[in-house]
Amino acid sequence: MKAGIQDIAEQYWRAEETRDVAAILDYYHADGELIVPEMGKLRGHSEIKLFYEASINRFPSLQVEILSGFEVGERGAFEWRARFLDHEGRQWNLQGVNVVTVRDNRFEKVHVYYDSALLDESGLSPWKSASQ
Repeated sequence: MKAGIQDIAEQYWRAEETRDVAAILDYYHADGELIVPEMGKLRGHSEIKLFYEASINRFPSLQVEILSGFEVGERGAFEWRARFLDHEGRQWNLQGVNVVTVRDNRFEKVHVYYDSALLDESGLSPWKSASQ
């Protein structure tokens, strides 16, 4: 049965909140694409995994709320707000938009938009080391 794109997005974010990389990757096609600030275009599970591993290593706790969204055909856009907690218990808040393309109930392409400077108060980006 074909799920709605917002349903898939909500389920994906619940998986991301578990911080389980394998569960997160289940929402991507094996040849899927993830485009994120500072890391650019990541293709396939092996590259996409780098982003999520870096995020989980820096932020062991995450909560995501979908603020708004719409879908047309196989594409959707969702505004979200996230609250990350780092290992010292500091809270980092981020807001952004994911534009997604879905095929067979999995992400074919996810383009993430957010201001990475909001996570970079210390001068060290959470994901730069994963992309270098």
